Amino acid sequence: MLGILLDAAVILGLVYIFNEGEVPGWGTAIATALAVGIGFLGCVIFLVHYICLFSLVPMALVAGVLLWIACDVPIKKALVAGAVLLVYKIVFSLIMLALLG
Repeated sequence: MLGILLDAAVILGLVYIFNEGEVPGWGTAIATALAVGIGFLGCVIFLVHYICLFSLVPMALVAGVLLWIACDVPIKKALVAGAVLLVYKIVFSLIMLALLG
């Protein structure tokens, strides 16, 4: 639950930066964070056996498209924000792995 709230806060920050100050509500951010998490999980489950490390590219596309649809960010900026969100999720996962491992 804490991870979803942190993801929603990061999404709100990214939307604030890339949308020049317009921010959706927390409900939209939490729903987007859940959708991004489910999209990333789907990419891992279905693509990791076929394209291995290159499954990160569709993950960034999924995050960008979801930010574009849910938060009204322009598509080019949304794809950049999706890549930033992917890097954040990877770093957060590695930190959690280090703390719990």
